[in-house]
Formats: sequence, C-alpha cells, structure tokens
Amino acid sequence: MPSRSGVEPPCRAIAALPHTDATTGASTTQIYVYDPVMGDNGKMYVPKELLPVYKDVLVPLADILTPNQFEIELLTGCWINTIDDDWKACEMLSSSNLGNNSNLLTLASSRVGAGIKLSTEIPKLSTSFVGSGDLFACLFLAWSYKTNNNIKVASEKTIATLQRVLKRTE
Repeated sequence: MPSRSGVEPPCRAIAALPHTDATTGASTTQIYVYDPVMGDNGKMYVPKELLPVYKDVLVPLADILTPNQFEIELLTGCWINTIDDDWKACEMLSSSNLGNNSNLLTLASSRVGAGIKLSTEIPKLSTSFVGSGDLFACLFLAWSYKTNNNIKVASEKTIATLQRVLKRTE
C-alpha cells in the first residue's frame, strides 16, 4: 500500500537493510545518514507497526540522524514542548528541531570525542517547502565530510546553504 510520500517499503525490506553491508562486504568506513521519514505534523506516513524496526534496528546504525520533531518524539517517546525536552531527546538519539512562529531552533549533538551540543536559530520563511528535510540531510552529510566531521562548522554551512536554496525558490 503506497503512502503519500511514496517511500513506504514493505516491513521485511526495512528489517533487512542493516544486513546489507554484512552480506555485500561493503566498507565499514562508510557514513550512514538516516532520515527516518516516518511522518510529520502529528501524522505518520508509515504503518505504526514499523516504529520498532525504525527505533530498534535502523536508528542504532546511524552515524548522522536527521529526524523532524514529530519523528524524534516517536523514536524517543518524549514529547517536546521546551528546549530542555528537546535536549533530553537529543541525548537519546542525536538531533532534532523545535521552534516558534518566527524561528526554527535546530539542536545537534555529537557522541564523538568529548561530545558537542549546538543550538542554532533559523529564521522561518513565509513559504512551506516539501523535501527540505531531505536536502538538509544531504547537505549535512556533505559538509560533515568536507569539514572532517566538525559538527559546528558542518551545521553552520548546512543551514547557510539550505537557506540560500530555499530563499531562491521562495
């Protein structure tokens, strides 16, 4: 049964994903960026039966995780109403976002080295975009690679690049 996003694979296919590297012998030096694409604005795009597979199988494999607020709430069971709530969820996973009427607040944390916590306010644009989370994930991977996994610089460059692209298409 296809979802509105058109990205709903069968449960068995999702459950088999983590075994792909082991069976193909792919390099373990690859970076795994995971955007769960489970839903948004309080509505799931995928059957709720898939949540344990996302949570218990796929999320632990991620080097970079890019859930939206609704997805991080589903993955952690923590409802996010404040920045402190968001940081608690970040500690459980990796990153999330929260905002108000004029800004998004992107929070990111790193488990590498001493660990880093970042927060960045991003001015909201007047237009709503589809796929901006996907673009964010791709840009963050690219900038992470280019900055040797410097999460602060990668986050800043990702946000700047994304804002430029969205403003040009607004």
